[in-house]
Amino acid sequence: MGVTSLRKPLPYDFEFIPTRNGVAITNTTAWNQRDFLVSWGEAGGNIKASMLMKGALNHCVIEGLAGGKTYAFRLRRSDLKGRLLYLPYTTAVTVSERVPTYVVLVGASVGKTWDLPSLPGRTGIDDFAFGYRAKYGYDKGDIIEGLTGAQLKPEMVIIKECAAYFPKELEPIREKLPHWVDSLTTNGIIPVLATCCPVTKANDEQNPGRQTAIDEFNAFVRTYARENQLRLLDLAQALQISNSDSHLRSDCAQPDGLHLTSKAYAALDLAVVPALSGNHLRQTQRREDPINP
Repeated sequence: MGVTSLRKPLPYDFEFIPTRNGVAITNTTAWNQRDFLVSWGEAGGNIKASMLMKGALNHCVIEGLAGGKTYAFRLRRSDLKGRLLYLPYTTAVTVSERVPTYVVLVGASVGKTWDLPSLPGRTGIDDFAFGYRAKYGYDKGDIIEGLTGAQLKPEMVIIKECAAYFPKELEPIREKLPHWVDSLTTNGIIPVLATCCPVTKANDEQNPGRQTAIDEFNAFVRTYARENQLRLLDLAQALQISNSDSHLRSDCAQPDGLHLTSKAYAALDLAVVPALSGNHLRQTQRREDPINP
């Protein structure tokens, strides 16, 4: 008879991002303040090295790994109580022979369910490595500040607001968005502005003024991106009923009329890579510059 472990899985989310000849590991759980012992070795072999990831940083970079090889990683709480309470977190990571562009999405529940970190596996597109930072509230300032000061800064940050914040938070979001853009660009990070996903007509009726506020916000985002030559990820356009009806398509909506179906996320997968590649900027320039059609 086997022995059942009473220890629980670690209640933290970890992100593994390829670097040149290595891997960066981030504990993306905002409330965490624990130290972790990170150990690794070639897959199928013994754990040969380890380092401490301090809770004050929630981040470490492991260098000197061989491109193309797969390594086994083990993370566990370094304190005795944590080692007794929680099982180690284990995973295998293949070190990239080329470094993809590191992109972080800052969003709430809709962004979390999208699971951008798994997009390369879903689509076969490996030009980008994706991270996610949860912010259940409209103000993204603290998350953006943390990203600009990280040991491994993302090259791009997608700023995404949730439909649940409208219409109440429309004006505060419009006021703060330019400051977030300035903070990112000042620190050498490319901001990517996302339009807000729409809601169904039924959800709009239950929350009067929601879709009107979303439309107003999305118009602001599109104009701001165009005037400042910023990358635009137009999530709303990918999910709306038509050009004349901006509500969320019923086949893209969960029963609450706000959260999205797998079909909706598949449509968003198709929209994200062109936006990050700057196709929006080139298309805008072609439309507005008749000398270079």
